Amino acid sequence: MKSVVVVGPTPPPEGGMASQCATLVRMLRSEGVDARHLSTSPALRASLARIPGVRTVARTAAFWGCLGPAFRDADVVHVLGASYLYFFLCTAPAVRSARRHGKRVVLNYRGGAAREFFARWPGAVARVAAMADAVIVPSSFLVDVFARLGVEARVVPNVLDVDRFRFRQRAPLQPRLLVARNLEPIYDVDTALRAAARVRARRPGVTVTCAGDGSLRAELERTAARIGLDRVRFAGSVPHAEMPALYDGADIVLNPSTVDNSPNSVLEALAAGAPVVSTDVGGVRHIVRHEESALLVPPGVPDAMADAVERLLDDPALATRLAEGGRRAVDGFAWPALREPLYRAYGWHEDPCHA
Repeated sequence: MKSVVVVGPTPPPEGGMASQCATLVRMLRSEGVDARHLSTSPALRASLARIPGVRTVARTAAFWGCLGPAFRDADVVHVLGASYLYFFLCTAPAVRSARRHGKRVVLNYRGGAAREFFARWPGAVARVAAMADAVIVPSSFLVDVFARLGVEARVVPNVLDVDRFRFRQRAPLQPRLLVARNLEPIYDVDTALRAAARVRARRPGVTVTCAGDGSLRAELERTAARIGLDRVRFAGSVPHAEMPALYDGADIVLNPSTVDNSPNSVLEALAAGAPVVSTDVGGVRHIVRHEESALLVPPGVPDAMADAVERLLDDPALATRLAEGGRRAVDGFAWPALREPLYRAYGWHEDPCHA
C-alpha cells in the first residue's frame, strides 16, 4: 500500500487550504492509499491558544517536532504551501524535512498573493522549490508566477468533492446572497455588504449571509448596521461539512476578494448551482469565464458588484446559463479528472496499488 502525508492546516479557522487537505486525504483513502494529514496548526491547550504570540510559537514548535516521525514511513510528502509567514514557518520546514528523509516531495503552492511574495523573497522560494520533486499549482496564474523564477510548475486544480453538493436551478432567482470568505482585509467583505445595500434600495427583501470569521467581524457588523442592512447574518466560522446546506439555501454567491487564486468557495457555489459574482483577480478567470460560468467585476467597486447582482435578478435566462456553465466547469475539478495528474506528480502509475 502506498503512503502519502498531506501537510497543511486544520480548522479552526475554516478555510480553503484546510478543506482541500481534508478532501485530498478522503479521496486518496477511497482508493486504498494510506493517506494521513499532518496539521500545520495542531491543537493547543486552551491556556496557550488564547495568547496570540505564544500561540504561534507553540503551534510552530509542535509542528516542527512532528516532521521527522510523520514522514518516516511515507512514500510521498504532499506539502500545501502558501506565502509570507506561513511559507517560512510551515512550507519551507516541511519540504526540507521531507527531502532530508529521502521522500518524494510534492510542493502544492497556492495563494493569490504569490506574485508579490515571490518578488520580495525570490531566492528563498526558488531554493525551496528546487528541493521538491514536483511543483504543482491550482491554476495557470501560478504557473506564470513560478516561471518568472525559472521554476517549472504544472497545473493540478483543487479537488472538489462534487457529490457533497446538490445542484439545483434557482427559478425564480431570489435576492438571497451568500459570502463564504473569512472576514480579513484581503477578502474585502465590506465591498459585498455595500453592494448588497445598493441592491436593497430597489429590493427590500435582500438577505445576506456571511460564512466566515476574522479580525474584521466587529467592524463589518457596524458597517452593516450603518448602511441599513437589517437582514444580514454573520454566521461565523462554519464547519466544512455544513457548507453544502448554506450554498443550497443561497441564490447568488459573492466573492469580493482583492487577491485570489483558485477559491474553493467559488467552485462549491458552482457545484450547487448558485450563480456567482466574483472579482476578477489573480487566478479567478482561470477557473470561470465571464458571462459563461460567472460574472466578473473589478475589485473594490460595490456599484459594479451590485449591478451584476441586479443583472442576474432581472435576467432569468442569464442566471440559468451561468448555473449550467458553472456545473460543466466544476467537472474538471472532480476527482476522476484529477487523480491521474496528481498521481503523475507522485511518480505513480494510474493504479497506486501497483505503482
